[in-house]
Amino acid sequence: MKIFVYESLCAGEFSSDENSQELSASLAVEGKAMLAGVVSDLLEISSSARFSTIEVCCLWSDNVSPPEVLTNERVHLKRVSSPSEVSAHFQSFCQEAEITLVIAPEINQRLGELCNIAEALSGYVLNCSSSAIALCSDKQALNDELQRWGIRCVPTVSEDQLRTLSGQCVIKPRFGAGSDGIEICSADELRIREIDRSQTVIQSFMRGRAVSVAALFGSEGQILMSLPVAEQHLSQDGTLSYLGGRVPAESTSLVHAASVQFERLLHQIAEQISGLRGFVGVDCLLLDDDPVPVVVEINPRLTTSYVGYRALLANNLMDVLLRDQSECPEPCVDAVEFSSSGECEIIQAVKDSQE
Repeated sequence: MKIFVYESLCAGEFSSDENSQELSASLAVEGKAMLAGVVSDLLEISSSARFSTIEVCCLWSDNVSPPEVLTNERVHLKRVSSPSEVSAHFQSFCQEAEITLVIAPEINQRLGELCNIAEALSGYVLNCSSSAIALCSDKQALNDELQRWGIRCVPTVSEDQLRTLSGQCVIKPRFGAGSDGIEICSADELRIREIDRSQTVIQSFMRGRAVSVAALFGSEGQILMSLPVAEQHLSQDGTLSYLGGRVPAESTSLVHAASVQFERLLHQIAEQISGLRGFVGVDCLLLDDDPVPVVVEINPRLTTSYVGYRALLANNLMDVLLRDQSECPEPCVDAVEFSSSGECEIIQAVKDSQE
């Protein structure tokens, strides 16, 4: 079985001068870590009556050295040197593969565009539907829907509210990804700046514990596996840059009390958003002594926490998705600290039950 795993930054898709969106180096590093993790997991899946031997196709930029896993004999690696070459081979691999998985940021709605192409050409796409991606990629539209559904979220600030607002605000691209383009500034400063509100979302700055929760969704939008709550490590320089995290989040009375709320949140999202499929992550805040999570955004794609989860669990997450069957997470260590570049540190091994 041939599976095409495409990571847009590693392929050099955004290197063209025609693309005005500058991507931070951190997104490229995170993309490389996710791609390497996914390919490693796919290569570990044994042949069975359901799956023939898995072969993986990847595109990789000539300007960057590929990770060692891409030198495996079952990986068909195509080196590319220009965006036009990337586009041509992307379509070719989609047609050849039985399954396609796209790893890309939502910036300028590019993730949705790529998945649209893959849906038209590939046998099966291991991503959310184009409509689900479109909603989750639009931070303003998603915020409006979350409020309509009664799901607690960080409220956006309207023009009228900004006139009387005090304190700090968060400015973020409406169609951005991760922490790229995010800025914290005072409401006073914001009032004298010229901002394109059609492309920008402004929110009140809320202090809380940054966490995320994720789930694997099946072909019919069903939850195959709810993953443990993850701690997010963010920079304190006003950009909220993503530095990595810890899975599971360090246990406190608040996290313990919130565990049921997180499970409820995932099921609410599954009920309200049709077309969820594959790995989906939800960034949240936990406020002081309040177990109800505040949704910051929904990531309709693989996130960097995948590298932490694959180190934490005995389960092969790609195998769960391919089999399309529910499975309980089985930790094989107590916790994992991971960086945005994919480096993992085991906090403490789980003791053998027979000891």
